[in-house]
Amino acid sequence: MIMYQIKLKLCWVLLLGSVCNHVAAQGLVATQRKICDLPSVVPESSGIVMSANHLVWTHSDSGDPNVLWKVDTLGNVVRTLRIQNALNTDWEDLARDQHGNIWINDAGNNGQGRRDLKMYRIQNPDSHSLDTVQAILMNFSFEDQTAFPPPVTQHNFDIEAISCFADSLYLFTKDRSTPFTGYTKMYVLPADSGNYIARLVDSFFVDADAQRGRITAADIDTSTGTLALLTRAQILCFYNYPGTRFFSGSVNRYAFQGRVDQVEALAFVNGNTLYMTDEGSPANNVNGSLYEVKLSQSVHVEDQLWQAKLRLHVPASRGGIHIFLPENQPAYISIKNMQGVEVLQTITEDPTYLTLPMLPAGMYYIQIKQNGRFYAAKFSY
Repeated sequence: MIMYQIKLKLCWVLLLGSVCNHVAAQGLVATQRKICDLPSVVPESSGIVMSANHLVWTHSDSGDPNVLWKVDTLGNVVRTLRIQNALNTDWEDLARDQHGNIWINDAGNNGQGRRDLKMYRIQNPDSHSLDTVQAILMNFSFEDQTAFPPPVTQHNFDIEAISCFADSLYLFTKDRSTPFTGYTKMYVLPADSGNYIARLVDSFFVDADAQRGRITAADIDTSTGTLALLTRAQILCFYNYPGTRFFSGSVNRYAFQGRVDQVEALAFVNGNTLYMTDEGSPANNVNGSLYEVKLSQSVHVEDQLWQAKLRLHVPASRGGIHIFLPENQPAYISIKNMQGVEVLQTITEDPTYLTLPMLPAGMYYIQIKQNGRFYAAKFSY
């Protein structure tokens, strides 16, 4: 890792708040309403997909049965489906493909050391009445992971969120790095059986706070194309993106207004309504819950994200970067590569131009803390 640091006699207090170059509308809220307690046979719901009549398919967490349960809105199990040739090492999230098949993500990776990452695909369970099913298997690894586990500064290989779009699976990491970087990495895999290497295609700065910044579930609204990512404090919705470049479009951040527990699963019901589950606490005999979440705008809620404009210009000479901010005030600047690894940090009294070290060609992210605002933008170098 290349480190480049300028030390100036400047006292800087890091202020809370976040903003990015994707415009986030003010006053966007996610209001959750508890529908029911989940049945005790689902000790830790960590993935859901919608079925007909507002029923959901869900599964439990690591070490639990290799089973999907179909649950109604009263918390009753109406069907149990066992996947015969699957093992629940650490199931984290479900996705439905364009054919109605369900993909089961067995890539939970808290310790970052797994070499047996898998996806299971089963036939659309709503198309048959069997109580057992055979899955097709995909094995995969990450193209950018070379250590098992990597250093704690690079603990960003835990997949707890997946979504299927067209003929591909998109995987989103739950950042467990120390210190916390606040990025989710997005990988892509073909939606097919076989052995594959997950290709890193993009990253997104979610938030500097772990509660707001750790991604635990994903879903795509097939009617609008909106991609939703879930954290403990907010839901991020990406839209108006080109092709499958979700992070190159616009994003709205919907902040939860009430307390949420360890929420782990998310699925669209319609364009502004989702279902969500939390894990509960099996050790304390507390069941998880199923929630309905409404996305809306409220003038009564002060948005925690600053709205501000950040423009960048990288000259062809690659010697530095021009920065255009609303104010010419002292700033703390950090630059990270697409893996979320910091390659530069500096405190400067003049943030209008930043001299850069010799960096490999690629995509980078710049974060700027200035005058109580926190900017983030992506640039190619």
